[in-house]
Amino acid sequence: MKAIALILFACYVSSQYVPPPKPFPREKPGTCPVSDIITTCECRPELITCNGDNECPGSQKCCSYGCGCRTSCMDPIGLPGIQKVGCMYNGKRYREGESFPSIDGCNTCSCVAKGGVVCTKRACIKPIKDVCSQPKVVGPCRAAFRRFWYNRRTNQCERFIYGGCRGNENNFETIQECQRRCQRNTYRPSITA
Repeated sequence: MKAIALILFACYVSSQYVPPPKPFPREKPGTCPVSDIITTCECRPELITCNGDNECPGSQKCCSYGCGCRTSCMDPIGLPGIQKVGCMYNGKRYREGESFPSIDGCNTCSCVAKGGVVCTKRACIKPIKDVCSQPKVVGPCRAAFRRFWYNRRTNQCERFIYGGCRGNENNFETIQECQRRCQRNTYRPSITA
């Protein structure tokens, strides 16, 4: 009888047990790298890949870019003993103190402390390029704008999906605009009354 009472008491106590609350996830050491990603402030659930450092593997941190609406697990910078100190620029990683050409091709950039990037600001005088001879550039952003570009090889305006940033001028909203600007010797029927 004592054994049954003891078992019942143990069951009662275990059913009343409430585990202690989980400790608040600690922030991992280091600093998120400065991102040169240019984005629109578009908040969509698929752009958030982490909600805190605890969701990132190893020493990676949950870093925010693009108005805080986009997050991603990234290697931190500024940690002693970790070789990945440096910066990101135009999708490439550089070591602190390293110099590299800027996106415009006219200036030089350097990777500085805490993931920063500093670029010279010289005026960029490039020869004017014919818009219609520029390549199709989708860009690194992930928007999906239907656009048209002039393909010099085929002498045709062709549809493509533009990502929304870092394109060039060979990017037209309508096929008519593309044809007016670039397509030479296009047959246009005359309208007779």
